[in-house]
Amino acid sequence: MRRLVLSTLAASFLALALPAYARDLTAPEAKVLDAAVTSYLEAIEKGDATRIVGAIPPRIIQLFAAQSGTDAAALEKTLAQQTESMLSGSRFSDLRASLSDRAVTDSKLPDGTIVTWAVIPTEFTVTQADTKTRNRQSMLALREGDRWYFIRTEGAAQQQMVSLAYPFLAEAKYPAASATPLE
Repeated sequence: MRRLVLSTLAASFLALALPAYARDLTAPEAKVLDAAVTSYLEAIEKGDATRIVGAIPPRIIQLFAAQSGTDAAALEKTLAQQTESMLSGSRFSDLRASLSDRAVTDSKLPDGTIVTWAVIPTEFTVTQADTKTRNRQSMLALREGDRWYFIRTEGAAQQQMVSLAYPFLAEAKYPAASATPLE
């Protein structure tokens, strides 16, 4: 019996030490992710700052709140106001997310929470005054519980914040973002 317990413990520690592997989404998972991505992109296109901020993972909001010395609800309100202000001079159009790669990874947080995640390539056009730019960037999709959340992953600061909230993403590599002026 003692040998069985020790083998089970050893197997458990080994499983935690092994890297997570990608798997294909199930059909129901793909349907929910597709709907969540579509809703998120619609929020961006409509400039709905409240919905955009509402799609940020709660762990990221809690980290921002702790760093700024405020509570999460007040921070979300401030972020929504800042996002609305930032979006006021911009029009987003032709938003697309590449959902052809149905691979996701399941990872475990130190508290035991299972997080399913994927990097989703996106493209969109931004019009500001008389300037149009075609942008390509990736967003990180994270499912905790039964809800998908989204966050941009361009830049070292964003990637560091993500890895603080989700340590298993500390070594993740994200495609470089690009912006191309349009006539």
